[in-house]
Amino acid sequence: MIRTMVVDDDPAAVSIHREFVDRMPEFTVVGTTTSGAEAVQLAETLRPDLILLDMYLPDLPGLEVLRALRTSGRQPTDVIAITSAKDVDILRGAMNLGVVHYIVKPFGYRVFRERLENYAAARSRLAVAHRRASGRSTGSLRFCAAAATTCCPRESRGRRSRSSSTSCGPPTTD
Repeated sequence: MIRTMVVDDDPAAVSIHREFVDRMPEFTVVGTTTSGAEAVQLAETLRPDLILLDMYLPDLPGLEVLRALRTSGRQPTDVIAITSAKDVDILRGAMNLGVVHYIVKPFGYRVFRERLENYAAARSRLAVAHRRASGRSTGSLRFCAAAATTCCPRESRGRRSRSSSTSCGPPTTD
């Protein structure tokens, strides 16, 4: 079950997004809020796997929420931006802060479902890669979320990742 938190300044949107999540058997809503500051606090206490985050919040912009979520020492949480923002700088900033996907409002259930199903599939692939790689005795394990591949230290692989200083490659059964 993918523990999901919904954050949107519009209570009606929160209700609709919650209803959409509830229709998907792999997901469950663990919390909702209309406040950016409360989103940061709830993420710390609820520890969701995924946050559906609006970029325009009245008290704390979505990019600031993302920065707070990415501070050192916090539990990593995946984020899908749900926004009416067509501002390329906001979307680029969100992607730079680790958003795994985004959905531009308005959207229907079909688009919502596709994005969350794609997220669940990528998450599942990463879990399988992690299980396969965890049997290795050399190197530390890191993930390249964009490529959905396992990353290993440069010494054990020949290709470099675009997103890190480690090398990337599919899991092997060394």
